[in-house]
Amino acid sequence: MVESAWIAAGAAIVGVVGTATVGIVGYFIARSTNRQALAEARKTTDESLAAAHQDVSRTLESTRKGQIADLYSRVIDQLGSEQLPVRIGGVYALGRIARDSKEYHPIVMEVLTAFIRENSRDQWPPPERHEPGQWTRPDIQAAINVVGRRDVESDTQPIDLYGATLINANLSGLDLRGATLRRANLAGAYLYDTKLADADLRDLKSFDGVHLHSADLTRFADLTGAKWSNETVPQGWQLYTDPNRAKRLERQDAGASDSGSAAVN
Repeated sequence: MVESAWIAAGAAIVGVVGTATVGIVGYFIARSTNRQALAEARKTTDESLAAAHQDVSRTLESTRKGQIADLYSRVIDQLGSEQLPVRIGGVYALGRIARDSKEYHPIVMEVLTAFIRENSRDQWPPPERHEPGQWTRPDIQAAINVVGRRDVESDTQPIDLYGATLINANLSGLDLRGATLRRANLAGAYLYDTKLADADLRDLKSFDGVHLHSADLTRFADLTGAKWSNETVPQGWQLYTDPNRAKRLERQDAGASDSGSAAVN
């Protein structure tokens, strides 16, 4: 009887243990399956979110490009307006487009420099106003400001201001490195701390007998390596000939090789 009881008890224990084992094994199998399912679900969700993000980004970029293109078309028309404030507004709007879009930056610079070249010869103030003196038209000055404060890293070619008339223009602090200013009229221009390194300054009209006598090219303006075609050079500078036979400017002092804008005493 006792043995039978022990046998029965042992069988019961084995049954319980077996059931528990099956349950535990089933639990871990189910847990592993759930983890796998969750991982797959998470992966699917991440992929869906990434795809959705790309779609949204493409949509936003497409919308942004469309808005910039539309704005560009509208402000270009402003440059041809007969009203000065409208033209100035168009100039600064183009500057904003150039800052916001590297794609449009070179186009905007070409438009603004062409605007300067073609319109800078117009007398200002207009003769009918009977005001003394002459200086650069306000919208042309605005265009010069935008060009000189551009992001130079986005340039694809040198700034072209060939033959521009910039009488009494304020070029102070502007970045015109490498710019073409050949045959330009800079009479009375303010060039305090202007960056003109490697600019093309050949045949400036001042040294053809026209103006520039009052332009400040002696202090703070950086003319290092600028192309020059006349033996008369700004105070503190001297000419040297590069391997390509072009005459260029360098400082007379020990810091001649510096490209900085330190004062020349």
